[in-house]
Amino acid sequence: MKRHHIAASVLTALVVFTAVGFLVFGGTNDKSGAASRDKHGHATTTSTTTVEEGTINDTEVQAYVREQVTIKTVSFKCTELVAMLRGPEQVTSTGVVKWDIGALLPVANATTPGRTWSDAMSTPFVATTAEAGLTEIQSAMCQDPLLGVSFAHLLAHLEVSGVKVVDLNPWLKPFVVDAEQINVLAAKYVHADVNDNSTKAQKKEAYKWAVRYMHLAEKLGTMLTRFQVGIDPAPQSVINYHLVAGGAVVGTLPPVELNPVQENLAALTFKLTQKTGECLKAIGFNMQDKRPEVFVECVVAPPATTTVPPSTPPGSSPPGTPGTNPPGSTSPPPVVTTVPPTAPPTVPTTTPTTEGRKANVATTVAPPQATPAPPPVATTAPGGSHSGDGATSTVPPSAVPTTAAPPAPPPTPAPEPPVSDTVPTH
Repeated sequence: MKRHHIAASVLTALVVFTAVGFLVFGGTNDKSGAASRDKHGHATTTSTTTVEEGTINDTEVQAYVREQVTIKTVSFKCTELVAMLRGPEQVTSTGVVKWDIGALLPVANATTPGRTWSDAMSTPFVATTAEAGLTEIQSAMCQDPLLGVSFAHLLAHLEVSGVKVVDLNPWLKPFVVDAEQINVLAAKYVHADVNDNSTKAQKKEAYKWAVRYMHLAEKLGTMLTRFQVGIDPAPQSVINYHLVAGGAVVGTLPPVELNPVQENLAALTFKLTQKTGECLKAIGFNMQDKRPEVFVECVVAPPATTTVPPSTPPGSSPPGTPGTNPPGSTSPPPVVTTVPPTAPPTVPTTTPTTEGRKANVATTVAPPQATPAPPPVATTAPGGSHSGDGATSTVPPSAVPTTAAPPAPPPTPAPEPPVSDTVPTH
């Protein structure tokens, strides 16, 4: 009897001990946010979200990003948008849009419109507002597979706050390739060899790929609606696409590559922002040729100051003194750099590259001569320039920062010199 009583007591104790351990230390494999313990016994909570091929850690920002960049339905139809913006004649009788590939157009000249630069991917924007620019780029991608595939390539390699856009949009996976494959992928949609004399089977195949591309373009255009659109006069790019070898056609379409030269030219920008207003990612298209770009992570510049800092009391330097503003001016003072006489100053200039664009380099400039006056200096717009754009401007020599030579001592006056108001000519 005592033996049975002891056995029952031991069994009861084991059951109670097991139940307590289950509640205290956790005994579930549930990964939906239930408490668990690490090797030190500290409680941890991990919330996960299934994304087709696996799971990723869930944070508030990542959850917002996933919600914004996941495209399952489209917000417009290419045939309707192109017909509205460019006319019904841009849609064929079979219900697909006509191709209008900007990279195949010539570089513009005085009499013929076209592309701005030899490496330009398309023509300049016509739109002057952000809203009109959104509609224009959506329509352009509907008719231009080379432009659309380039943007698809950008999205397929884009990551926002640790979330890869391609992981949420399986339709982007075919574009996880080297940029050199962009024109090859785009050519599959075009079927440029199909014409009125082609067989019925060839026409059917071309139609199938045209419809397939329109569906892709509609998803790309819908993705843009998830971003805040604007026009930025000088965003700094970290990635931008351009044509190789001045747009020379290889096969059906000219090849595209990631441009090794970055720029800060006007662009139609698309920024992904949180509800709090914090910017997470900025992408967009150059206003002059619609090339896709990724910009420096949403950095907000501090507001410009128009007053003298308290550490420098007003009037401490006479007007015209280097490092101060001229009287009545509110612009920031110029930066004056003194260079030893033996080391002539350097001036940023531009040197053509093999790809038809120009990169900023430092070139040594000889010290100014006393006579004659130097000719005007040709400079380029901020952000570099592209060949064939004619984006040069004449700047007077006084605008080039140089170190002035020390004034020569006055000559010893001759006895009783003649009085004259004319400066001798040398």
